[in-house]
Amino acid sequence: MSMSDIRKIPLKEIDPLDETFSVNFMANLERLRSSIEKVGLIQSILIRKKHSRYQIVCGFRRVSVCQELGWNEIEARVIHQDEDDLRLFSMSLHDNLATRGFNSVEVAIALDRLVHHFRMDPPVVIGTFLPLFSLEPSEKILNTYLSLISMEDGMKRYIVQEEVSRSNIRRLASMTSEDRIAAGPPTHWMRF
Repeated sequence: MSMSDIRKIPLKEIDPLDETFSVNFMANLERLRSSIEKVGLIQSILIRKKHSRYQIVCGFRRVSVCQELGWNEIEARVIHQDEDDLRLFSMSLHDNLATRGFNSVEVAIALDRLVHHFRMDPPVVIGTFLPLFSLEPSEKILNTYLSLISMEDGMKRYIVQEEVSRSNIRRLASMTSEDRIAAGPPTHWMRF
């Protein structure tokens, strides 16, 4: 993979809505915001040119915080346009694992993208990516995480906030949406 040197890129030229490589869910940006306010951006973002704007590969949270802080530009490495999407997604996963880790729903989003968006064979996902997330390589575990994708956002927030176990995620997944809402967290969580 060849990349250019780090360059300053105007934030208005970056498309934050293109979430091809994002797996963020319930991002807590307080520590990152505090760090950027105190010492600036430590690690540049990774982007690639897509049409007339730039697509974020690694650094969605950094871009969000810098926009909130009113920055006009951000340091970035620009990847060539012809770089393979699956390879870039894998790079994004590794970058995030090294710097922050993932909650259960983010793991589910990543696994769902690998299986459904990138059309990776489930046995390859099981053998390659479950261990990357420190999970046992098993079809049951893959299916547990994939079941999270179709759950209501309020239930997903509950699962993350309460650190619900995999066995309870499987129980919740076997229920209908109505039953989950009835048996699940306080109803005000389900409205968001």
